[in-house]
Amino acid sequence: LLAAFFYFRIDLTEEKRFSIKEPTKQLLQNLDDKVYIEVFLEGELNASFRRLQKSIRETLEEFRIYSDDKIQFVFTDPNSAMSQKARNEFMQELAQKGITPTNVVDPKGGQVTEKIIFPGVLISYGGFEIGVTLLKGNKALTAEEKINQSIEGIEYALANAINNLVNTDRKRIGFV
Repeated sequence: LLAAFFYFRIDLTEEKRFSIKEPTKQLLQNLDDKVYIEVFLEGELNASFRRLQKSIRETLEEFRIYSDDKIQFVFTDPNSAMSQKARNEFMQELAQKGITPTNVVDPKGGQVTEKIIFPGVLISYGGFEIGVTLLKGNKALTAEEKINQSIEGIEYALANAINNLVNTDRKRIGFV
């Protein structure tokens, strides 16, 4: 009966990996306006990128809950444009906004398929927008290690981008 009236979440993992950090919670609770997030990780993905997509979705759901529904997000497939020309223009626009593409080589049934994906988000707030690439990691790492590092850094990357958009009172430093 009490659980019906009170909302709470419990993270039972030892390293608290499913918990949002306190500064991020404060940032989300202090939002004045809605934040729109478009995630460009949809469509036919291999298992590693589906895992990254699931982690992004879970993090955004947590953000939405802590922000009192001020975070709105949608997943989009950049390869779903009608024509090849429109698709290329859209992909160039994403690259200009800071979302770098990744070429994924996936061996399936004896055939090797290549696909360009954009593992990133476009965050809009108060008339401004910023692109964030969520696939992080050193070039020397394996693809699986890059995905793992990216999953670990999702909360920071998203919260940092939201903070940059929300915080319009920039500090200035001058050297004499």
